[in-house]
Amino acid sequence: MNEADTARAASVRHHLVAMLLALVALSQPAGVLAQRLPDTIAFPGGVTLQWKLDEMTDRKRCSVFTPIQGLYAGIHADDVVSFWIPEKAPLASAQRPALARIDTNPPINLEVSDKPRLITVPKSRGREVVEALYRRSKIIVRYYTFPQQDERNITLTVGDVASAYDFAVKNCGWKSLGMERSPLPKEPHIFKGERGYVSATFGGEAGWNVIFSPEYQSCRLAAGHVHAIFSSRQGQPEQVLSLGTITFYRPSGEVVATLRHDRFAPGPIADFIRAAEDAGEYGWVDMKTAKATSLYGLVEPVAYTEQTCGMRLR
Repeated sequence: MNEADTARAASVRHHLVAMLLALVALSQPAGVLAQRLPDTIAFPGGVTLQWKLDEMTDRKRCSVFTPIQGLYAGIHADDVVSFWIPEKAPLASAQRPALARIDTNPPINLEVSDKPRLITVPKSRGREVVEALYRRSKIIVRYYTFPQQDERNITLTVGDVASAYDFAVKNCGWKSLGMERSPLPKEPHIFKGERGYVSATFGGEAGWNVIFSPEYQSCRLAAGHVHAIFSSRQGQPEQVLSLGTITFYRPSGEVVATLRHDRFAPGPIADFIRAAEDAGEYGWVDMKTAKATSLYGLVEPVAYTEQTCGMRLR
């Protein structure tokens, strides 16, 4: 092979390699979501982002949901938002008006869909409601139940919608709202009941929860009031329901640790705390028996549990 043939062969190989690299790049979704993340990502305050690839276009379809407490909101773009009625709650009546009020502003007329449990915001008012969720404004939704026609007025639990929305701007092609995000406050909401009973919630209304009952000398640390990761009585660890496979993610989606808790036994609290520290406060944990939960605000209830219950968790 002469020099000209060698040069031509090298040029062909170069172009083939370039074409292959281009094809590989085109076949991969862009951004963080290319790393095979789970289809649900958790953000502070009980907010979640769900995503999938559209089978027809290969484009990412993303939705942000507020915590499921009485009523929850779903954002699907910068001006597309709706409200959803949870399972087992009465449906909305299409024969009566539904309304949403942001702070002290005049109410917005909503549309009760023929799709069960869906109340939609008119697209002309969608951006206004999305911005209110981003700012964590007070939002009250009124609807009437079917068939009883009882009036329901529900104040939405918002959480840190802004951090999830900003993630969707970077990874799902959403339009930026051009607004500054303020982190969710970490100050606990503390309720004190009879006989010294205390319930303290950290990292938003749907965040980590500590319950202390001096009457029974019992203590409980749970994710979102529901799934206990630690329980004690009389200063001794108690058994908790199985948490299944417990996977910890960094904000980038990198898995940092996986734990197993497959039976009714004390929770792996020390390992849980160490893995959470490695993942960082904007990471999240996925417990197969629970929804994905942000690790935001976990440090504070751990310290509160140790101080209030007099137990060393680490």
